[in-house]
Amino acid sequence: AQRKAATGTAKECGFPFPFVMENPWVFQFLVTPEETAMIWGGREVRHVYTDGRKHPPADELWPTPWGDSIGHWEGDTLVVDVTNFDPRTIYPNDGGYAGRVGGSRENLHLIEKYKRIDAKTIQLLVTVDDPTVYTKKWTVR
Repeated sequence: AQRKAATGTAKECGFPFPFVMENPWVFQFLVTPEETAMIWGGREVRHVYTDGRKHPPADELWPTPWGDSIGHWEGDTLVVDVTNFDPRTIYPNDGGYAGRVGGSRENLHLIEKYKRIDAKTIQLLVTVDDPTVYTKKWTVR
């Protein structure tokens, strides 16, 4: 997808999602029926709610660098719908997909799919959709 020109001001934060997935820290998944918590060695914690809730209505949204994460299981794959990123957040250009997300965050929407391949491998597929920044959706593994 071609990238559209970005406008506005931004602030850079430490390890927002999805950039944190490409860092060198060890992390673990804590899975319960109500949520899956992703816990990194650098003290970052991300909560993915799997209790059937929906994203909050627009007037109740609280934008964060991590976004609002709602998930469900499709067999052995955790599917996460992420919206509501803080529009002031930018990602460091690390050369990976996180650095290419770029632009504003008001319309950024991610669909993530996590699947355990073996005891040491988790496959992550991320579909990036942001009509403010890109001409079409794109997916990275």
